[in-house]
Amino acid sequence: MPAIAVPDELQVDASGIEFESGVQHGRISGTNVFAQHLHIAGQDMYMLFSGAPVEPGWSRGHFVVGVPKGEEARLPAVRQMVDRLNGEDLPVLSTIRFRRGLLTASDRHLARYFRYVEEFPCFLPPDR
Repeated sequence: MPAIAVPDELQVDASGIEFESGVQHGRISGTNVFAQHLHIAGQDMYMLFSGAPVEPGWSRGHFVVGVPKGEEARLPAVRQMVDRLNGEDLPVLSTIRFRRGLLTASDRHLARYFRYVEEFPCFLPPDR
């Protein structure tokens, strides 16, 4: 990622993680929703990604894209960009496995996200 896209700090509260950098504003809500506003080359675009568990160890992702009112003609290009990014990420996201102690200093935001997820309240349904 370009250096301008990497935030200096993350703001963490009980329900999410938020950040800003030169070109983006993002918020992770809970453990499976990521909303992002990008401002690139004078144009705004919005993306919402969410994941839902489908079986233990697997989830299915969904996304929505948006542009400001009156710029709807740009939606196909934004959708194509997100499809391309998802296609590029799929091989990594399908096989990646994290182990404690193997993150580097440049992974500091990822490490903070992992701590957030570990601390996030969860609910286990009662046994039937």
